[in-house]
Amino acid sequence: SKRAREAFDLGREDPNVSKRFGDGEVNQSALLAVRLIEAGARFVTLTTGSWDMHNDIWSRLDKNLPMVDQTLSALLTTLEERGLLE
Repeated sequence: SKRAREAFDLGREDPNVSKRFGDGEVNQSALLAVRLIEAGARFVTLTTGSWDMHNDIWSRLDKNLPMVDQTLSALLTTLEERGLLE
């Protein structure tokens, strides 16, 4: 549908909202999730790749937690602002 195609065009997003999410792949995937929900998707899945932390857990947490914190905060804030949490 036209709505779905437009949802995939992240360049149409307000630059301030896009900046809130950040530039990383996971960050922009979360922004896309918001846009897909807004376009009518009833289910979306986000992934960060591998969270297998059997080795070297502390250095991986130092890398992954700031990204997850920013992404989840932006995701929930944006969904709430757009009335999409219900």
